[in-house]
Amino acid sequence: MIWSLIEHENSGLVLAADLKSNRVLKVADGFYFTNGIDVINDILLVSETCAYRIARISLKDVRKMIDSGKEANIAVGTFADNLIGEPDNVRVHGQDVLVSLVSARVGGPNIGDKLAPYPIVRKAMGRLMYLVYLVLKFVDDLDLYHDPAFKDLVFQFYSGHLLYHAVQPYATVLKLDALSGELDEIYGSNTFCCISEALIDSQTGDLYLGSFRNKFLARYPGAIA
Repeated sequence: MIWSLIEHENSGLVLAADLKSNRVLKVADGFYFTNGIDVINDILLVSETCAYRIARISLKDVRKMIDSGKEANIAVGTFADNLIGEPDNVRVHGQDVLVSLVSARVGGPNIGDKLAPYPIVRKAMGRLMYLVYLVLKFVDDLDLYHDPAFKDLVFQFYSGHLLYHAVQPYATVLKLDALSGELDEIYGSNTFCCISEALIDSQTGDLYLGSFRNKFLARYPGAIA
């Protein structure tokens, strides 16, 4: 939820499910909005949206914990840090790692950077939007106004998605080296934002961009060899 982003919570965690014993163990916590996850070279990659980084966790350590049946303090390292935007999903493609960015720092700080020094303002925005949602929800529950647009407005305030209108229209995907985490290439557009998924057609090299907000699927023909 966007409220976790606004309040900069570090309540994110990673869990491991043991399918043999049907037990769920906590791998690590304290993440600033865990979002995407994938595996490469026996390393678990975890995108941390509010920290602008991709964390790394050793799968060997995770397997040892599962075999022991007891939770342990597994070390969390950094695969890529100080990214140029807020990472969403992370996808491994061969020896490349694709990171989709919800928003990007293009030409200066993004809206998240600008609001970072003002926690009271961020919290006030969230509380105000929730109060407006309660009023709209009350009207909606009366069932006096049957309009899909109104119901969508109720959802916009409930989910906080209304704030995404303030995000700059820069769609961005980073291609990182799988071994070093260093930046190889940047793909993007200046016509839309909020990229949450980046997938490659292995046969054509076409790059497909998905979004939790946009009502379309973008395609970059032959973007990646």
